[in-house]
Amino acid sequence: MQEILITKRLAAIINVSSGTICSGQRLIYIDVPVMKRVVLIIAFLGACSAPSSATMPFISTEELVHDSDLIVVGTLDNVSEYSRYGIDYAQGTISVDEVIWGASQPGEILTLKWKNESGVVCPRVDHRGNQKTKAIWLLTVTDDGVVHANYPDRFVDLAERSKVEQSLVKDKVRLRTTKDFCPPNEPLIVSLVFRNATQNPIAFPGVENNDGRLILSPGLVLTVRHGFGDGLTVDKSIPGKVVSSKTLAPIIVPPQQEFTVAVDLKEFFLIANDEEYLVKLRAKGFGRESDIFIYTKTEDSVRFLTPLPEAVAREPISRLRLLIPSALAIIVASIFVFRHRRDLVGALTKS
Repeated sequence: MQEILITKRLAAIINVSSGTICSGQRLIYIDVPVMKRVVLIIAFLGACSAPSSATMPFISTEELVHDSDLIVVGTLDNVSEYSRYGIDYAQGTISVDEVIWGASQPGEILTLKWKNESGVVCPRVDHRGNQKTKAIWLLTVTDDGVVHANYPDRFVDLAERSKVEQSLVKDKVRLRTTKDFCPPNEPLIVSLVFRNATQNPIAFPGVENNDGRLILSPGLVLTVRHGFGDGLTVDKSIPGKVVSSKTLAPIIVPPQQEFTVAVDLKEFFLIANDEEYLVKLRAKGFGRESDIFIYTKTEDSVRFLTPLPEAVAREPISRLRLLIPSALAIIVASIFVFRHRRDLVGALTKS
């Protein structure tokens, strides 16, 4: 049977009342004030959650593996937290049981750090729930030796190990930088990494940083773009600084090792201050293209990363505090339903 919703106002206009108006159709009489209250409560629920949540972009396991400096099997413990000027800071230690890839060894204790904006439920990185669980960690490493897992799926179940290892074998060339923000007066160092996770030596396209020139073999392409969103502008290299050579010797990487060539992009491209740059590296036949974003500005100019005085540190933020807006919305919705239950039930059952 088809149901037709009729408001009090519409019923007055067409001079009908609840009931059956033709075969297969049944009128449901709903009072306008009740409908308004329903709309208001839905709007309230949306308003409560909107400021504190957003969508976490999807990144596949393959991409995360490709972007990892260190991959280990280990267990997180000793998590501590504090909040400061709208930022929640946290850290813990990972006890390494096994190294799948990267510079570490079993028994080493790694310091894991992460941070989020206070009061934001999503997107949010929170590894507290990953404590005491042996798993695979897909980690990036900064200059100070601290490791990071700034995406929820960088904590991988042990059952996914074969997928991680297959991704290592498939994607062999990547870009690496130890910091996303480059101050104006410092070099902008990017590393070209050639990774061999197989059991046999691999010959990669040659690359050489020599006498102020970056020499690349054909098939190896390094590009730089600046701007935001879809309006990216290609930055051509400084004339004579980036050249291609068919006679350059290949790079031979032994099994289970990687070879790295460090490049200061400011030597080869006209890099401006206060810009966002997208750097890409593509090697034909060696897996997916690698890309990284770099900002040519100081960390102090970005609120999220600005160092602040320890004197204003606060107690660690709790999960309960983050859920207060949602809990309040649920309570208000429950009160509304309880107080107007008769109107709602009557409107939906009256015929």
